[in-house]
Amino acid sequence: MTDDFSDGLGEPAETMTDQEASALAEAAAWVGGEVSAVGLGSTDDGAPCVLVYASAQAAELPGEVAGLPVRVVVTDPILALDEDESTP
Repeated sequence: MTDDFSDGLGEPAETMTDQEASALAEAAAWVGGEVSAVGLGSTDDGAPCVLVYASAQAAELPGEVAGLPVRVVVTDPILALDEDESTP
């Protein structure tokens, strides 16, 4: 089974495999505290991976989830702005 997901523009962005969906669902439980977001991306050689956006203070995360490698992207906290706010 595969799921199509939208890129926000009304068209399917690509097809997500069952393995990717499972990995993303499991990694979503990590969001909170020092982990701001998770998503799907690719390794340097183009293989699929789970991207984890986390602060430098985040606890050590697993090296893989549902058979996909985990790639940590160190970032400042990700915060939503109100419609009337602008970025600094």
